[in-house]
Amino acid sequence: MKFLFALVLLFFNLCYAQGVDQRGETIQKLNENFLTNHLNEEVREKIEKMMHENPLAKLEKEEIYSFLKYRFDGSPIGKIFQENPKFLDVMVEIIHDKKALPALVSIVNQSGKMKVYLTIVLSTFCLFFFIGLIHVEGGILKRILFKLSLSFGGLFINIASCYYVFYDQLSPTVEIIKKFY
Repeated sequence: MKFLFALVLLFFNLCYAQGVDQRGETIQKLNENFLTNHLNEEVREKIEKMMHENPLAKLEKEEIYSFLKYRFDGSPIGKIFQENPKFLDVMVEIIHDKKALPALVSIVNQSGKMKVYLTIVLSTFCLFFFIGLIHVEGGILKRILFKLSLSFGGLFINIASCYYVFYDQLSPTVEIIKKFY
């Protein structure tokens, strides 16, 4: 599920934008980019319609639940769903929510924010790489703990900066997660 979700998220992040139709309603349009340039007009219209109407929000939660369970039965993600049923419930809520999934999809179209986040990620990587080159005196346990603390520190900074930079896009999803955990 994580892979499928990431793949859908990546595709729609690359091609999601907002426009205004003749009635003044906000609609989603596909950006012109390397991915959408290869789509024919029929596929482009279907994707725009799907993002405008958000058909997944119209499905019953039980339908989404059973589809996800059936689709990933026997796969590693299916095992995660079996061991952590709350994870499946969270995924169903995110997919069913009218704001969460479109907000997540809109992240890549935030090009200014993407540049800021990329700068933070690269700076964090470089900083922690050079800190990791420091030779730590002491036993192997001390060196392992030093490297682990660097890894967790970098992970924390990246997650926190992602949440801060994309707060508007991530807040509906985070609210759903808060309901379950």
